[in-house]
Amino acid sequence: MKKLSTAALLILVIAIIWSGEVFPQGTQNLKFSGTHYYGDTSKVFKLDQDQMIVNFEILGVRVNDNVEDPFHEASVHIVGIFYMGKDGARLRGFETWADKDGDKLIWEIREKKADDSPPGTLPGT
Repeated sequence: MKKLSTAALLILVIAIIWSGEVFPQGTQNLKFSGTHYYGDTSKVFKLDQDQMIVNFEILGVRVNDNVEDPFHEASVHIVGIFYMGKDGARLRGFETWADKDGDKLIWEIREKKADDSPPGTLPGT
């Protein structure tokens, strides 16, 4: 019985600690402009004459035009995979900004195929 109580208490403590990371803390609209400075590591895999896959990882820093804006001088980490073929291109990735206070902004990067997209284009969100 004592082991069960200890396990339940441990699970409660873990749930409280993780709650800030697991559950969203609200939605905010952020508007700011700036520049990314980065370097990347890409690997290109040519499948045949018309098809290739690019696996990429980008590391850098975000510098906003206004130093008071959120995420000014945030570290940036972007990973993804890109496919280009006869019927156009496909992209899937994630971008994370982390500021000096530990706040994070995570973007999901994905193409959004449209019926009227011509081959070779990359519409997306």
